[in-house]
Amino acid sequence: MVNFKTTIFLIAVFVFLFHFCGDASASDAFERTYNLKDLEKLVIERDVAIKSARERLNAAKNELYETQASYGPEFSSLYIYSPHGGNLVGRELRRLHWIDLHLGQDVIDLLKIKPARVKEMQAEVEGAEAELKEAERRVLYELRAEYIDILEEKAQAEFYLQLKDIYQNLHELLKKRYLNKETLLSDVLNTERDLIDAKESFLAHRNSFERRRKILAESLGIEASEIEIEDPGLAYSLPQEEKVINSALKNRAEIKRLKVNASKEAARGSTSAYEDINMNLFAGYRLRDDKERPFESGPEVGMYFSIPLAYKSIKDKRSNKFKARENYWEFEAQRIMQDIKKEIRRAYEQYLVENTRFLNAEKGIELKKEEDRLERLRIENTLSDVEADPADLLRIEADTTILNSEKELAKYEKNRSYFEVLYLAGFSQPEELGSRHFAEEGPTIKPYQRALWVWRAKEVVVDQQVGDFFISFCKTKGITRAFLSLDRALLSSLPPEPALVNFITRCHKNGIKVSALFGENLWVYPQKREDLMSRAKSVMVYNNSNSKKASFDGIHLDIEPHTLDEWDTNKIALLEMLTDTYSMVKHAMSSQPELQLGVDIPVFYDKVEGFTFTKLVEAVDVLTVMAYERTKTDSVIRAVSGEVEAANTEHKGILIGFNAKDFVDEAELETLIANVGDRLSSYPAFAGFCIHDFDHYRILAAR
Repeated sequence: MVNFKTTIFLIAVFVFLFHFCGDASASDAFERTYNLKDLEKLVIERDVAIKSARERLNAAKNELYETQASYGPEFSSLYIYSPHGGNLVGRELRRLHWIDLHLGQDVIDLLKIKPARVKEMQAEVEGAEAELKEAERRVLYELRAEYIDILEEKAQAEFYLQLKDIYQNLHELLKKRYLNKETLLSDVLNTERDLIDAKESFLAHRNSFERRRKILAESLGIEASEIEIEDPGLAYSLPQEEKVINSALKNRAEIKRLKVNASKEAARGSTSAYEDINMNLFAGYRLRDDKERPFESGPEVGMYFSIPLAYKSIKDKRSNKFKARENYWEFEAQRIMQDIKKEIRRAYEQYLVENTRFLNAEKGIELKKEEDRLERLRIENTLSDVEADPADLLRIEADTTILNSEKELAKYEKNRSYFEVLYLAGFSQPEELGSRHFAEEGPTIKPYQRALWVWRAKEVVVDQQVGDFFISFCKTKGITRAFLSLDRALLSSLPPEPALVNFITRCHKNGIKVSALFGENLWVYPQKREDLMSRAKSVMVYNNSNSKKASFDGIHLDIEPHTLDEWDTNKIALLEMLTDTYSMVKHAMSSQPELQLGVDIPVFYDKVEGFTFTKLVEAVDVLTVMAYERTKTDSVIRAVSGEVEAANTEHKGILIGFNAKDFVDEAELETLIANVGDRLSSYPAFAGFCIHDFDHYRILAAR
């Protein structure tokens, strides 16, 4: 008998194990989730179309092996037994047994038919491999498109939920005002309608989100709750459109399949002239039970040959048939090529449209943020001359939420277009669409140092997503230094600005140096330099307040006295004042010798008679010569040769600046960089190139 205490103990153990196992199971179930990458692996493993394509590839490989083996030598044997003998000669039966053993080879099959058949089957294997890759690309694209649809529904539900709360607050506020006769009933009813629309939209998008996620889960054989819905982000930029088109024409399975069919018909046509000809050489041995003539047993050698009487007519008609089929598949391939070009150009156009929509929404959000800031100041009575209205703040919040929704949707549609281009180009992974894949196509991206002007720096610094794109863009294009324009808002927040600290730190981690960019032509005058010196000191104060990994690497000045009205009559004086300005900034920077002073100059300062250009070069560390409006190598070399020689003599660095707006496409820019770089690379002063500017370069790269 088990006593009472033992029973209680066993029950406690059982309960503990039950809860432990239950919790563990729940934990396992909770941890078992699939992000987008996991779903991509899962669909590759489970998709029926991919499995079917794999089996077709296996069948094609086996058929290739079978074809290679089937045209080898053939062994044949013949045995005849005559119980009563045969060959009656002189009334005596001589032969009871007859055995022939032959080893033969059809020479036509071996020398003419087999090579063509093997080539035909190799083409079949290539076609099956292309079909398998195409199936993988297609299911990945369809999965990604469906995932983006789910993301959109989730984002829409979240935005309408936010709108619902905002309109709810606004509705309550306006109802109170209406009861106090401070607003019109129409205002209340309009807000009530907006509130109802937001509620209904929220429910519709939430239900659509759940339904789509469930359908996707069922197609993959998992539970809907196991799918992790999160924005995977997109940090890739598209290569030049024509390069993607050329890659698609090489990689797309439809084209490969049609070319395979054409190759098969060509192979069949090449053998059609020999299909009805037989030339079989054989060697063998005979064994015969012959009573009187033993020499009847022994070796045999022979040849069998046959050809149709209508050989030429059959050959010509058959050859024409296969040639017509070959032409048909070739023309079909050309038709598909044209369709693919149209599809890629349409997807590219959509990508650019959504990117513009995304950027416009960002600008709208910035404006709404400023409106929000002003409204809050009014509500706090800091702007006493303007009447404050909390309802306006709620309306601005609603407008901002709508713009955020527009921005998110544009981002998702942009991602969808990117994945469509990826699929249309014949790739399955974003890494394959990177610039390195196209290194051998078109002009090579030379490994010269590159810098980039960034005039609208605030959005790059403050917006994490834009900053991520900027860093990714720089890494893709080989940019190793950014000239970051610091407007008054950013300068006034130095040194504690956390967004700037974070941005420069991330740039340094990715091998990108950052210089503070300042530009104003009036700074050439001594009485106007106070603002410039104040900005330069702000940079140094910022550096003193932060670690090296978050500090600026230099100051870059864009002071252009040639844009002043007095340039035509006072060139030498202006250039001498410019040199003094550079010297003052360089002297102020002496407390931080690691800071580099760079300046922008046009291509004609060295050509001003009476001015000693080397004095200007001596005052700085690096010159950037703005060789704008030039797209030919010789024109650039002629324009910058004086500056390069001066920088070389004074042991300074020199960058050649190009304006992205001057080029039709990125290939033209890369060709010029490669050619100019080859011509100047022997000069120790040559330090690479600088592109103007981030916005225009980004647009050029997306064409």
